[in-house]
Amino acid sequence: NPVDYKLPRALFGPIFGLDVSGTVTKTGNDVASLKIGDKVFGRASSGSLAEYTISNEKELVLIPEDGWSFGDCAALPTAYLTGIQALRTGGIVPQSTVGIAAESQPGRSETKKSVVVIGASGGCGLAVVHLAKAMKVDRIIGICSGKNADYVKEAGATDVIDYTDEEKLTSFWSLEAGAIDCVVDCATSSGAGENYTKQSMGVLKPKTGQLVALNGPASTWIRKAIGKQRKQKSLIITEANSDDLRSIISLLESTSTRPTVTCLPFTDEGVEEGFKMLKSRRVKGKVIFDVLGEPK
Repeated sequence: NPVDYKLPRALFGPIFGLDVSGTVTKTGNDVASLKIGDKVFGRASSGSLAEYTISNEKELVLIPEDGWSFGDCAALPTAYLTGIQALRTGGIVPQSTVGIAAESQPGRSETKKSVVVIGASGGCGLAVVHLAKAMKVDRIIGICSGKNADYVKEAGATDVIDYTDEEKLTSFWSLEAGAIDCVVDCATSSGAGENYTKQSMGVLKPKTGQLVALNGPASTWIRKAIGKQRKQKSLIITEANSDDLRSIISLLESTSTRPTVTCLPFTDEGVEEGFKMLKSRRVKGKVIFDVLGEPK
């Protein structure tokens, strides 16, 4: 995840990596839901780029028995937890729920809502598109480069806007003024001075629309820290929990969706290449590292 290189190591410890999948080799005395030999995925408390890591029981869930590899599941936690929590904050999933809301269950009627995903081809952006599709959101508009347009449409977007085409992008912001229920901004402050706040606020429905940002300038973080966020705009910090992880699996199962991954070997060269790809901000989906052999 980009957060692995963007935030100071003092916050996470010396070992890189937040997401993990693997086999339980030892449990604490109070662990009740997992046992040695269980195949699990979730958040790694002590860093995941290692042969062994320590995790909290409440931040892990069992890997489904059929159709899910270690590689698939290693790509889920941070990106898809961010996705489901962004959609919840944005009003697509009710605020009062953790896990799947009743109206977000597979098979329900289509949600007549609209979501714009800025940075739709990256790890978190693609997760939002996948989850919104599974929730049967009526309009899912992805903003990404033109070369990734077909890829994002295949993921579930109903429309794609090429951000490199300034005329089309400007026209989109104008035509959709006041029409959108939720904007999930995965691009602002991602490394090249981007800031889509003004445009995003302009397309929100008056009073009810919500902008959910994954990052922002220092002023946005200060507002978050002191509890003074702007009306209709939220900066979110992802929280790991097993209920949402189970919901993510259920939602993706409902559309037979799997995350898009680039799998690299757990070697010095492999890790260097993976972080180079992340820093390029041109990765489609997620980068994962195969620590103990090809994921099965």
